[in-house]
Amino acid sequence: NKWSEIINKDLLIMDPLNVQIMIRKLVKENKTEFSLNIVDMQKGGFKEYDFEVMGNEMCVFNNEEINCVVLQRSREGSNRKVTYYLMEKYEYMFLKIVDINPERKNTLSLVEILSFG
Repeated sequence: NKWSEIINKDLLIMDPLNVQIMIRKLVKENKTEFSLNIVDMQKGGFKEYDFEVMGNEMCVFNNEEINCVVLQRSREGSNRKVTYYLMEKYEYMFLKIVDINPERKNTLSLVEILSFG
């Protein structure tokens, strides 16, 4: 899949991995609404996504109740909604991501945290 794009150098555009780091940073800074530009890995270019904190929810991880910030991602002109559950106790690590579009629902959940120490 080959593509090229001319992009304004003043725009902040992130790949999918760096956007996860930026989401955690912005939520930690108590931002409740923000937009991020994410590279379109299939077609090239980028898309602007809007994020909104929907509230807090108690979630279970490792048999422990943990406060999660619930963040929803959307894009103008799209029916797709992605909901992120970020664990406050673990520096807003992603616990669960629920991706809902008209065709299907996908859920990705953290099972365990591996320690390297």
